[in-house]
Amino acid sequence: AGSWQAENFAARGSNLELLLKPALDAGVLDIFDRMAAPDATGVPFPEPYRRAVLGHRPYSELLDEYRRYACFLNVNSVTTSPTMCARRVFELLACGTPVISTPSRAIDELFGDTVITVDSATATTAAIEQLLGDDDHRARVVHRGYRLVMSQHTYSHRVDTILEQLGIAPATQPPSVTVIA
Repeated sequence: AGSWQAENFAARGSNLELLLKPALDAGVLDIFDRMAAPDATGVPFPEPYRRAVLGHRPYSELLDEYRRYACFLNVNSVTTSPTMCARRVFELLACGTPVISTPSRAIDELFGDTVITVDSATATTAAIEQLLGDDDHRARVVHRGYRLVMSQHTYSHRVDTILEQLGIAPATQPPSVTVIA
């Protein structure tokens, strides 16, 4: 669910290849191409990936799409920033969808091992096969990702960080739980 953009970022093209080609070869790749939108002006996915393009999805439909998949492949255009990564990585984990990503400092620092990081086509193939073939493993990865986002990466956490930087005590209280049995 994004765009090719390999022409703008040198490493992005090779990272896209090492993530997408194994999934394409296995017949399990679906792409929602941002450039397939009627008003898009960018470069669409090239061959051989075009056969996996299912068109464009507006943002309002993407969260439902995220939940339909056993895993999601992520490439970062900027790999040296400690914080810059796609918002969709947070959203995917919160939706219960495991993420396989190429390496980046932000992925490492923000998510640790809750995002599966790969640096070769062989590693991508192994990660996809394990998530698709081992329901228990996938459930553990889903649980860890969901728990991490909900405990550290919600908008409430970001507001609290801003307030703390301004010297203002965070206004939020820990959520309470009521059980009625």
